[in-house]
Amino acid sequence: MTTFTVKTKNDTMVNIEVSEVEISNFINDEIKKLQDKLDSLKVMDFNAAGQLAVNSFKNKLNKLEQDDKLADSYSYDELKSRASGASFTGYLAELGIEKSLHGSATRALALGKAALAGLKIAKIDDPTVMRTVAENAIGGKNSLWRDSVIEWLLHSEADAE
Repeated sequence: MTTFTVKTKNDTMVNIEVSEVEISNFINDEIKKLQDKLDSLKVMDFNAAGQLAVNSFKNKLNKLEQDDKLADSYSYDELKSRASGASFTGYLAELGIEKSLHGSATRALALGKAALAGLKIAKIDDPTVMRTVAENAIGGKNSLWRDSVIEWLLHSEADAE
C-alpha cells in the first residue's frame, strides 16, 4: 500500500492510499482505453478522419482565441476571409467543374483550410511545405477538382497575408 498526499483546489490536504493491484489495474485500464481509441482511428474512412482533423484544429483555434493568443498566430478575421461559400462554387463553375462534384471539392477545401491554418499557427510559411500539406489534406488524387482546390487554397492563403 502506498500513500499519496494531494492538495485540493480549496487547499485541503488529503491522503490517498493505493494498493499495487489498484495501480496495476488503473494502468491496464488506461492502456485498454488508448488501444480502443487507436483501433477506432485506424478504421476511419478519409472523410471521417478529415472531419476529426478539422474539429481538432477548430478546438485549437478556439483555445487560442479564448486565451487571447489567436491574433499572435492568425487573426480570426483572416481565417474567415478565406470563406468557401458562393465565391468558391462560382470559381468551380467558371472552370467547368460539374455541379455534382462541388460538394466533394468544398469538403476538400475545408480540410485544406484546416491544414493550412495549422501551418500558420505553427508559423510555417514555406510555399513548398504549404503546397504539399494542402495536397495531402485534400486527397482526391484523380479528381477533376483537385488542382482547382489547391490553387484556391494557396491563392487565398497568399491574399490573406
